[in-house]
Amino acid sequence: MKTKTKLIVLLLAILIMSCSGDNNQDEVVIKLDNFIYKEYLDKEFYNVKLDLVEDTIAAIEKLTPNDPGYDQGKKDLIAFKKEKGELMVRIENIVDLSIFGLIGPLPPCSIGYRICLPPLDRLQYLVTLDKTESLEVLVYNDKSKLISAMSNELSPLPGDEGKLKYANFKLTEDYAGPVTIKVIEKDIQGQVVFDYEITGFVSTKI
Repeated sequence: MKTKTKLIVLLLAILIMSCSGDNNQDEVVIKLDNFIYKEYLDKEFYNVKLDLVEDTIAAIEKLTPNDPGYDQGKKDLIAFKKEKGELMVRIENIVDLSIFGLIGPLPPCSIGYRICLPPLDRLQYLVTLDKTESLEVLVYNDKSKLISAMSNELSPLPGDEGKLKYANFKLTEDYAGPVTIKVIEKDIQGQVVFDYEITGFVSTKI
């Protein structure tokens, strides 16, 4: 009887451990519309700067010798063209998620926006490259109110250890519309390496 009881207890323990392991594997599931990819935010930041630089170059090239800013403009043109080239290289070097077998995020986007976030009922994670040490992403609505919450630590993304990290990330209000997204990235010494704001749009629930 005792042997039978011990056997039952052992089988139950194995069953519980097995179920627990399965649950841990299923905890993080990246889908088309349940995450933000931080490097795509970087790309948007560079694209905005590139647009401004290209507009400046176009304005300078329209100057004639009779315009007051002609001489200075010609001097500045070299520097702006150099900056344009550097920005284009940075944009080209942004790592696309497709190389990891991931597609997205692809939430519905409003016309006029290149960065769109999934709605409240879908957004769950923030994904970034493994080299990212410390990251904070904040989302503000059109009234400048903070409407996002992010877990403090970046963890290896299951199945992509050594390639990608993730953090739990969600919206705290049922909001759809224009947003300001603030990104603060720090290196291993705690020094800020990125600190910028871009505009985006939170999609409407489907």
